[in-house]
Amino acid sequence: MFQSGLKEPSPDKYGIEIKDPEAGTIKSTVTVKGVFKEKIPNDKYIWVFTVYHFNSVENYYPQGRAATNDGRWKTKAFNIGDSGDKLKLVACLVGETADKLLNYYLDAERDRNKWPPLDLAKVNDIFECDSVNVEIRSK
Repeated sequence: MFQSGLKEPSPDKYGIEIKDPEAGTIKSTVTVKGVFKEKIPNDKYIWVFTVYHFNSVENYYPQGRAATNDGRWKTKAFNIGDSGDKLKLVACLVGETADKLLNYYLDAERDRNKWPPLDLAKVNDIFECDSVNVEIRSK
């Protein structure tokens, strides 16, 4: 499990979980949905990442910030890969500094149309809360 320097308050107390999709085979375009048990503070956000394994290294790709409402959260639909790809969907609690970095990354890489993985070990306010392993099937 990935954990950066986020210490207080403990991200575990929010009970952030992925409910849809469940582990298994999914389509290449997905909306990730979940729940949380305690209100997320105004300076924290839920972000979803796709994680691919290359040469025994986990490569994190941010997909977007989730919208939250009444103990539930969901992302916009996004394309996560090609048929046969195996990956992990990860829900993270993210602080303001990382939120700015992730938004900048998405804007910059969308303009360049290049998507390098992020080294999240160097970001001090991201905490992995839940994940599911999936395999993409044909549309």
